Amino acid sequence: MPTVSALQSAGIRVWAHCHECKATGDVDLAQLIEAKGPDLDLTDRHPPCRRCSYWVGFYANDGQRTWSLSTHAGRMAESQRRSEWLRRK
Repeated sequence: MPTVSALQSAGIRVWAHCHECKATGDVDLAQLIEAKGPDLDLTDRHPPCRRCSYWVGFYANDGQRTWSLSTHAGRMAESQRRSEWLRRK
């Protein structure tokens, strides 16, 4: 999957979205590159939401299409994590 520097070079908009509280926010790719390096890949990463502490997923848009930065294996792991989270509630 693409690195943050490849996404930035291609002019792709990236944002994070929480599926629990619906919080959404753009990802500042330049700032992320400075903090974590140009080879960072957001694919299948799910950091905690800043509003509700659930987790967020990353999405990208190139002006014509939108896609999730996830793989099939990542979606299956997220589904399992969500099921475990719901059982604790």
